[in-house]
Amino acid sequence: MRKILILIACAACVGLISTNAGATVLTFDDIYLVGKILDGIPSSLADETGYITTLIGLAAPSGPMSIGTETYIRSSNTFSFPSSVTLVQKDETDPFIVPSGYSGFILGKYDASNIGAGAYVWYVTAGEWEVPLRSPLVWDPEHGQNGGYVSYGLSHISTGSTAVPEPATLLLLGSGLVGLWGLRRKFRE
Repeated sequence: MRKILILIACAACVGLISTNAGATVLTFDDIYLVGKILDGIPSSLADETGYITTLIGLAAPSGPMSIGTETYIRSSNTFSFPSSVTLVQKDETDPFIVPSGYSGFILGKYDASNIGAGAYVWYVTAGEWEVPLRSPLVWDPEHGQNGGYVSYGLSHISTGSTAVPEPATLLLLGSGLVGLWGLRRKFRE
């Protein structure tokens, strides 16, 4: 009976490991998109936190709407946002993958210091997220080719605090601890 239980536990662990197929790729029209900020410059964490705070204060859908020096376009997606926005880390490494288990805002800044594509904001729940490396085509007659359209590269992403582990990771850890406890009991007998 014990051998059967151990085999079932091992099979469950292998199943959990194999179901994590990788990061979900965010898109510019998916259910996670909050909206867009043009031009999103300057782009310090404090500035970007302010941009998101303004964006989530707009009705869905809204825009384009000029507020201060920025233009905001709010998607039609609706969310239950937290009471405050705090971005704490900026990532400029490639690939742009947000660690597993992260829940919160992701701001993807496209085009570096050019006006171009601006910043896109997504609101995600626990999972692993990959931010697109190129913006959608935008009209930019100064920099564009083929009639003035250009796709800008991802400059950086900004996110909130570090994520908590996702439930599958916690279940895997718990299963391992139960297995160790069982082995300890067996050798004590």
